[in-house]
Amino acid sequence: MSTFDPLTTLLGSTARYLKRQPALLYGLVGAVVVGTAAEGLGASGLLALGAVLLVVLLALGVWFWQGVRRGSDPQPPDPAGPGAFFSAKGARRGRVSDVRVVSEGDRAEAVLEASRNLTVSGVEVRADGGPAGFSAERARGTAFEGIRIAAQGARPAAAAPTLREQRDRVLAELRRRGRLRVGVLADSGCGKSLLLAELTDALKQQGFATVFVTAQRPSYGTADGQQRLAEQRESADLIACQALVAAMADDLREVRSAAGDPLHERLLATREAWLSNGGQHVQATLDLTAAHRVSLTNTTVQVTAVPVPSSPQQERLLRMQQRVLDELAPIARRRQLAVLVDDLQFVLGTPVGDWLIGLLDGLGDAVVVHARRPASDGTAVPRTDLEVRLGLMGEPEVLGFTADRLAAAGWAAQPARACAAAVYQATKGHPLGVATCTEIVAETVPVDAPVATARRAFLGGDRVWEVASGARATREYLQEQAEVRAGVAVPELFDLLLVMRRCPEPAFLGVLAGLGVAEQAAGRLHDWLFRSDFTTKFDDDREQGWRLHDYLRENLGSQLAADSPRTWRQTHALVERHYRGVLNFDIEIDTDSPHAAGARFEDPDFQRDSQEWLYHASNLREKEFVGARQAMIRLFVEAFWWWGTEIDSLYCQQLIHAYRLALPPGADGEWVEVLDQLRTGYVAGLLNQVPGRDAERWARAGQAATRLRMLLGIDRRTVLPSDPDLRRIHLILNTLQGDIAWFGSSGTERDRAKAVTWYRLTADLEVERDERWIRAWAVWLTAALVGEVPARTGEARALLERIRHDLDEDNELRVLVVGSYADLAWSEAERATGEERARGYALALDLHIRQVLLATVYQVDQEVPNQHPNEYSRSVLETALVQAGERFELAAGLGIDGLAERAAARSRLCFAAFWHSLGQAGPGWGFPPPPAQQDLVPTERPYAQAVLALVGATVELREQEPDEPLNL
Repeated sequence: MSTFDPLTTLLGSTARYLKRQPALLYGLVGAVVVGTAAEGLGASGLLALGAVLLVVLLALGVWFWQGVRRGSDPQPPDPAGPGAFFSAKGARRGRVSDVRVVSEGDRAEAVLEASRNLTVSGVEVRADGGPAGFSAERARGTAFEGIRIAAQGARPAAAAPTLREQRDRVLAELRRRGRLRVGVLADSGCGKSLLLAELTDALKQQGFATVFVTAQRPSYGTADGQQRLAEQRESADLIACQALVAAMADDLREVRSAAGDPLHERLLATREAWLSNGGQHVQATLDLTAAHRVSLTNTTVQVTAVPVPSSPQQERLLRMQQRVLDELAPIARRRQLAVLVDDLQFVLGTPVGDWLIGLLDGLGDAVVVHARRPASDGTAVPRTDLEVRLGLMGEPEVLGFTADRLAAAGWAAQPARACAAAVYQATKGHPLGVATCTEIVAETVPVDAPVATARRAFLGGDRVWEVASGARATREYLQEQAEVRAGVAVPELFDLLLVMRRCPEPAFLGVLAGLGVAEQAAGRLHDWLFRSDFTTKFDDDREQGWRLHDYLRENLGSQLAADSPRTWRQTHALVERHYRGVLNFDIEIDTDSPHAAGARFEDPDFQRDSQEWLYHASNLREKEFVGARQAMIRLFVEAFWWWGTEIDSLYCQQLIHAYRLALPPGADGEWVEVLDQLRTGYVAGLLNQVPGRDAERWARAGQAATRLRMLLGIDRRTVLPSDPDLRRIHLILNTLQGDIAWFGSSGTERDRAKAVTWYRLTADLEVERDERWIRAWAVWLTAALVGEVPARTGEARALLERIRHDLDEDNELRVLVVGSYADLAWSEAERATGEERARGYALALDLHIRQVLLATVYQVDQEVPNQHPNEYSRSVLETALVQAGERFELAAGLGIDGLAERAAARSRLCFAAFWHSLGQAGPGWGFPPPPAQQDLVPTERPYAQAVLALVGATVELREQEPDEPLNL
């Protein structure tokens, strides 16, 4: 290098700088000219120096003034640097045109922040090896045209960023932008879930309300016929979307909605999205909030219309998506909301994926992070502002990670570094392999042991860490640690982790209890696995559970099923038996009131557990499946009894779909079709059940009930089966077959006797406490049918007296019993004369008012607390309103002076608090209306507020005996 090279470089840089700063260049030239002229005119040295300084000061003043007016001048890209940048930050009153910012390095960026009154055109920003950006925040009076931004994708870097560096990069970008949409791409085992977990922790610390969910592949299965297959696919899509909403709701338990009530409950209610009679509207918005003198050219605002749903299930999906957005969007606007979705690859290309993408893209004010495995098939993905790619760890990162972990375990620096090098050589930097091998060494290998000893521990004799070698080493490690931590050998542990898709603590402890492991020991084992590097959390909520890492579980699970099918099925059987016991009340859920049992079908944890149960049942041998089949039939029959007899139950429909999927290969699925025939044949809702109507449907339901008994081996006998599942099925089928015998008939006395016989098979039995609710309903059904015969009203009253004590626990049954007392009073009044006749009719009308009162209150005061109006409770109220309204109309035509008018006045007095809350006068007979569709939500809407006002004002009226006149 020449001695003059530094000087040449300095002079060259100075010349280039002065070329870009004309004020300084002209000032320098002026100073030389003025100095030379002064000297030529004979001026003294002092005067000449003063003239030069004056020119320099003037030049500096002009240069400074231009800097204030224009901000920093545009800087050409530095081709030797890692990126190319163009800055006109704070520039004013100028023109920027035909600027190309091109980088082959990390990034390219043009910045025109806080610029004013600029004309910007023909700017191209391109990065061939990283992101390209164009920032014009707080620009005013600035016109943009022909801006082109292109990023060609990142080139392989010499040293890939670490996971922590990627986390910090995301957080830094979020601080800069305020909002951010991040896409994380990585192969299995490369840290997607861990990055999302660390981002969740960091966002929580910054005050974000965070939602962290894991997408799971919808279970479609196979079916005979295109229509059946389409129905199953739609049902699977709906189940998967409902599960995502339930997981989101679980993460927002502490957040209040825009209306001030628990957001968790409002989100869960969105899963009940019912069909609408209105269309969807979609809008696209260009927001120029606080813009001043901004002109736009060649600007397109495009909207893609949501397709018209082709089926009720698709409409439910769209409605549910919109309701979820309606709940989350205000939260995102008024406070910080972050939504993180893991394993997006499992739903991409399915309606579930489209639904989730629409949801994420619709949350414009939220921070959105989604993680998936790379794909090259062009499948649509959520839009992103920043893409993060995770890959293999570089050697320096592995050496640092493993050496630090071993040092924390007491290893000296040199042995730790040597062992770390062995880990890198074996794993080639695969993150899961590095973490697993490091954990095995730190936990099991003696401190400062030779490298060969460590290699045997995490490779088991193999040369490299791959699925097979990783499995052997991890299995041995698990068995050894289980015996150390639990104090007992659990040889089935690794196989259990291969078959369990989800390991919430209750399920894990319950399965191990079946293997004889004490609860405390199983708890220690659970806590260790929960923290382990080779397990994955479903999200940031411990209660959602964890699983063996997909890299191991997916590869080794299929291998276990193929190589050891007997072990595979036996392991599934262990888990299935646990879930079967929990879901079918071998473990009682609510000891205070069996009537609260029906609420479990709405509980997201119960629904999630039932899906896991059916997954394990589908992997049983046909012989083992028999016990599961009985439990599955019991679950369906109970759910249908609770919901399907009054409304068209979506849950029962989904159970049928899930049962078809759960059938083991070669198993007879006739029983599933029989259950579906019972569901579709039975006519739901008291208002729709009329003898002689829908005879064909009732006949199909009757055939299904009879065939179900034959399949289960239970006949019309009064002795209860000893098996708990068959016992419960028998009790409920008796009442259902009583309905079928009556409503599917012509309504003759012989038909009535046949139906009563069915009801009495349950009504007259001695039952356990948790079965009393079934018997109480059977007694009421018997009384309602017998009481229609004028000569048997006394018998009906005696039957109702038997269940008076059950009315304290079953709020719906109270509505129906009061209605039956009203029917009896009316029937007895028809046979009376004189004053007794008038008093009888007045009592009947009073009881109908109480019936409507209890049905109205039932909208918010059901068998379990914190309820809101729903389709079921609305149906109960509609039935009461029709029955009461018909009786009031009949009373008005009886010719009894003032009968109907006095009853109407009493009704308006009874419901005064409801109408006062709404600021209205009660029309007609003064009855409250059923809730509108928009009122079927867990929020303090005017309707629910009015019902709550009624609850507070009618305590004494509702505590009266069910057959007494109203104490008004």
